[in-house]
Amino acid sequence: MSKIFVDQVDPKTATTLTLGTSGDTISIPSGVTIANAGTATGFGVAGTNSFLARNTANQSLSDATDTKVVFNTEDYDPDGVFDLSNNKFTAPAAGKYFIYGKAKGSSSTVNTVQGAVMLIYVNGSAKYNIENFGAGIVSGTRVLMQAYGLEVSVGLDLSASDYVELYAAVDNDGGSSQLQAGDGYSIFFGGYRIA
Repeated sequence: MSKIFVDQVDPKTATTLTLGTSGDTISIPSGVTIANAGTATGFGVAGTNSFLARNTANQSLSDATDTKVVFNTEDYDPDGVFDLSNNKFTAPAAGKYFIYGKAKGSSSTVNTVQGAVMLIYVNGSAKYNIENFGAGIVSGTRVLMQAYGLEVSVGLDLSASDYVELYAAVDNDGGSSQLQAGDGYSIFFGGYRIA
């Protein structure tokens, strides 16, 4: 094996410097530090494209209707992947993403909630949902609730420009229902790229 000792290698003007050929392995020995001050693409994507959005205000839900959950603040979104004005995450590149959402809600009338569900929509269509509560039977009597909790999480294989939204629905037998912001951390939607 031969060595070349240089301080800098540059390609010709307006060209690309290529290291190796398909099938080759570029080895970086232990103790070597790679310092990147430019743009890294094609590797090291896990944990990127992260976001966390919250709603600090209550949101009304229509009965037995999928309602898009809205958000009014972001805790973080370093890559600008969440559109706060349209309440949706857009994948900047093809890959696998972990998406999650949570909310708590209640009815204005005691013991009227028959069921509640949180849904992940991809490109405008419901894809995944978790029904967190359904009416039960105790001693032959149907039991309804006033308060409910909702959460959903899923890994998604997305193409560039696919968009993801969070929806909620409640079957309310009388009264009205709403998602409750509580301390400002009770309604949230987040995600990040995993591969």
